[in-house]
Amino acid sequence: MAENDVKALVEDKPSLEIVEKELDFDLVERTNPDLAKGERRVIQAGVKGQGLEYVEVSALDQSRKVIATEVATEPVAEIVEVGTKEVVIPTSPSVEAPVKPDVLVNKVVPEPSTPQVISKDQPVAPAKYPNANSSSCGKRGSFRNRKL
Repeated sequence: MAENDVKALVEDKPSLEIVEKELDFDLVERTNPDLAKGERRVIQAGVKGQGLEYVEVSALDQSRKVIATEVATEPVAEIVEVGTKEVVIPTSPSVEAPVKPDVLVNKVVPEPSTPQVISKDQPVAPAKYPNANSSSCGKRGSFRNRKL
């Protein structure tokens, strides 16, 4: 008997595998003139679908062959609105006052004054207060005439 005859006696009985696959959803973008430019709003969320692959697997060499595909659940597209409205941001005038450079650069800081030292032998002039000798003193309502 020849070797070729022996090989003919071995029969390949393939098995069938069913493989589940996720199907990606499409992204649909629509412009919306009422939305600010660059703003995005999801109108409908996308949902992945489910597909099935029927795979034949050889018993002899474990080779795999896709024999059929099927969509079990259709994916749902995601719909997104994209804004195109130009938003104008009003600019307000500056609140800060203009700075004159010569005021800051040439600013003179006065030196602190030195207190005057008076010796006890030196006569001190009485302090002068306005209205001290005026006719308002001694009138009704002043502190001198008030009785307690």
